[in-house]
Amino acid sequence: MERRYTNADQYREGGHLADEATKSDAAHTMRFRARDKSHRVNAGQQAVRGSKLIRPMKNVPARRRARPAAMPVRFLTALALGVLVAGCHQEASQAGATAPVVPAASAVENPASVSGLNYASYGVGSFSITDSEGRSGGGPNIAPVGKTGEPSGGGSESCCVYVPEKWRDGMTVHVRWERDSHPYDANDRSGDQWLEAVAKVPPYGPTQYNFVVQFLEDDRIRVRVDDGSSLDKPASNDPYVVQGVLDATANAQMQALRERDKAAEAYDRQLQERVDKALNHEAGK
Repeated sequence: MERRYTNADQYREGGHLADEATKSDAAHTMRFRARDKSHRVNAGQQAVRGSKLIRPMKNVPARRRARPAAMPVRFLTALALGVLVAGCHQEASQAGATAPVVPAASAVENPASVSGLNYASYGVGSFSITDSEGRSGGGPNIAPVGKTGEPSGGGSESCCVYVPEKWRDGMTVHVRWERDSHPYDANDRSGDQWLEAVAKVPPYGPTQYNFVVQFLEDDRIRVRVDDGSSLDKPASNDPYVVQGVLDATANAQMQALRERDKAAEAYDRQLQERVDKALNHEAGK
């Protein structure tokens, strides 16, 4: 209800009363808000204490994000190790990028046929060469040395071994050969023996034609790559001449084959004798 004043005193008195009423209303409002806020806080705390599930409240300033749980020690150790290895790899890569490049040895290989020269008084039934990579090449049979001392062989070649384009120290080959002491007697094989030796390959030039084995007296050999230079008979003190030894495994296998062949021949003879006897018996009737 709006007040009406008849004079100035009543207006001032009324204005003063109005100011007091306004102050009284404001104080009442503040007390009400304080009680309402206290009531809401108490109600929220009771709700939190009374329930395991804490629900977010409105009009509450956002908190700073919680820190993650502590990482396991093993994970931190693995992470640190990975960082260390990555750093070392990066340093090695940078060092490799600045280090001078050292050219590697040539890995180019050329196929070469195999041949032999025989300076010995016995024949060579067959022979083979195996390189360090396990690749083998076979050689033909070779007659004994000629009466003039000229070596036999050299004309026939068999395939193949691989020869590095550039010689390197320590190159070796494994040579196996069959010594034939009775090369012209088909029935007497008593002189056949398998021998073997590991021979070093002497230096050779840039041109390679074939691989040569030189057979010498007393079961000795020398290998070389034919690079176009002279293929003379090696000297007795040549450092690349090696001594052959009996190949026990190959000789045992050869002996077993001989015994089997002898048994087969004996059986054939007995069978033939029975057939001849039966035919003679029928003819005499």
